[in-house]
Amino acid sequence: GWGKDTTLEERIKAFSNNLEKLTPGIYRFVDHPGMNTPEMQDINHPGYAKVAEDRDMVTKVLTSDKVKETIRKKKIKLISYKYLACIK
Repeated sequence: GWGKDTTLEERIKAFSNNLEKLTPGIYRFVDHPGMNTPEMQDINHPGYAKVAEDRDMVTKVLTSDKVKETIRKKKIKLISYKYLACIK
């Protein structure tokens, strides 16, 4: 988990560090990227009012230069669920 009050820089560093620790295999990462827009700001519930802000941070983490560089350096191949359906 990201933790409730982590900064964008802390999230980028944590995600990149976790990618660095991966060994060969197939991994699935699930999160909810989004943009901090008025539409997203209307999606919330009591106790979780920062949905749009959090999902915007996820997008920024996944598209950050540091994370992209880690993916390149580790030679991580990004795949889709369609690919996973072919594995038996």
